[in-house]
Order: sequence, then C-alpha cells, then structure tokens
Amino acid sequence: MKIKPWLKYVIPILAIGCFAPVVPATTQAAPAKAVQNAQSDYDNFMRQGYLATAQRDYETALVNFRKALNLRQGNPYATKAINNISSYLSQRGEATISFVPPEWGAPGNRVGGATRGCFSGKQALTALVPNTNTGTTIAAQPTLSFYVPANKAEQLELVLLNDKQKILHKSTVASPKTPGIVSVNMAKMPGAPSLETGKNYQWYFSMICDPKDRSADVVVDGWIQRVEADPILQSEIQKAKPSDRVSLYAANGIWYDTVAAMVASRQSTPNNSTVSREWSDLLKSVGLGAVAQAPIVLLN
Repeated sequence: MKIKPWLKYVIPILAIGCFAPVVPATTQAAPAKAVQNAQSDYDNFMRQGYLATAQRDYETALVNFRKALNLRQGNPYATKAINNISSYLSQRGEATISFVPPEWGAPGNRVGGATRGCFSGKQALTALVPNTNTGTTIAAQPTLSFYVPANKAEQLELVLLNDKQKILHKSTVASPKTPGIVSVNMAKMPGAPSLETGKNYQWYFSMICDPKDRSADVVVDGWIQRVEADPILQSEIQKAKPSDRVSLYAANGIWYDTVAAMVASRQSTPNNSTVSREWSDLLKSVGLGAVAQAPIVLLN
C-alpha cells in the first residue's frame, strides 16, 4: 500500500508531544508558597513578640520584632513595635510598669483649680493622663479615668468635642460619696459616638459645684486619639488576661487602654501587692504619684 506523503510527518510530531517534559505544578506554585511561608513566619515572630511583651520579657520581644522586620523590611507594625519597646526599655528603669508619653502634646489642664468650699483635701480633681495632656486608644468607645476628691458636687459632667470644637456628646453622672479613682466608660453612655481612627478629640470633665453658676465648676481637660493597632496585637490583647493586657497596652504607648486595663485588674484583685505596685509605678511614671494610693470607686 502506498503511504501518503504527509503521514510521514505525523509520527515524529506525536512522538515529540508524548515525550516532551512535563513542568510540575509545584514549580509554578513555588514563589507563592515562599511568600506564604514568609508571611507565616512574620506573623509568628510578631505574635511571639507580643506574647513576650505580655509576660514583661521585653528583650525577647525586641528580638522577635526585629526578626519580623527582617522578613518584611519597612513594615509599619514591626517598625512601630521595635520603636515602642526600645523606648520603653530605655525609660522604664526599675519600675514594674511604666509609660512613655506620646510625642504629640496639646493645651490642657489635668489638675483642676481650687473652688472655695466645693471639695476638701490636698488633691484636687485630677485627670489620669500624661503631662502632655494627650493619650491614645484603640477602642471606638474608650474609658477615661479621673481622681475625684471628697466634694459637695451632686454631679460630674463629661463633654466630648471634635478637633473643630463641635460638641459631640455631653452626659452627667452622680458624684461619688467617697474620694477615689472613677472611670467613665463611653460604651455605657447612651448616645456616645464612636471615635474615628486618626482623629483628635478633646474632652472636659467637670465637678458641677453649683448648677446655677457653672463658672464655679472644677474642670480638667485633655485630648484623645484613636489609633489603628496591628491586627496581631489586637488578637493577642483579646486573648490575654487583664493583667497581661496592661503591659501590652503600656509598651505600645496606648495610654487610655493601659489605665482601663489596670483599673480592671485592681478591681478583680484588690489585695494583690504586685498589681498595686504596678499601678503605683504606672502613675508615678507620668507624674501622677499623688493619687496612686487612692481607692477605685464605682460610679452609679
């Protein structure tokens, strides 16, 4: 039988197709796998850094944050963690817990002026805020804390304004019968707004000494900014017990949440000497040692 001329090309072509090398799928996926592994290692180093921070092992935390940064050069969360821990270590000294105030400051008054006959005692109304009058939070509706002296005021008032001085919220609570540290949780205040990330807010806290003459109020004021936290840090904070949250917040420069966590820890373990010392060290680190021995007082 006579073979058609074109058939002689078919067999070689089929042979080439059958015996051509097959590229393994894993070779093509290798770069993606490497990126995934690097991300996993980065997450692990950051998580280990925060765990070490919670346990007050700041040197180990710093080592892990630096390893994370080596994997992701220029990463803002790793860079910020390194800066926070480095600054914290350089200024903590012998204190169990300390705080490094933010670089930004603002006009304010954390100690109220004397009003004749409104309160008694050596210590006036005092806002628990660094002497920069500023602090940060990662909470949408944070908690603010104050020392309230023995007083004749019937009510305390909190006013929140935005950076354009527009009043966003105003509420009053009954003044406590005994002097001490009180905390105002915005999440429990009807109508209180959620703070926006990256924006500055001013607050005023007043003892209303004479409802008919508000010029007689004893007033303190300061500023708060909500910041965006590393998602890994937020995850570790949620899993941590209250006493461990204190060091996570403090070492990362988050003032209002540090105080809130410390107050919660004091309330749950009032006779714990370690917690009492940490509270005292924290307040002394920002010049508030005068109110460190005051009891925690609940607002009605």
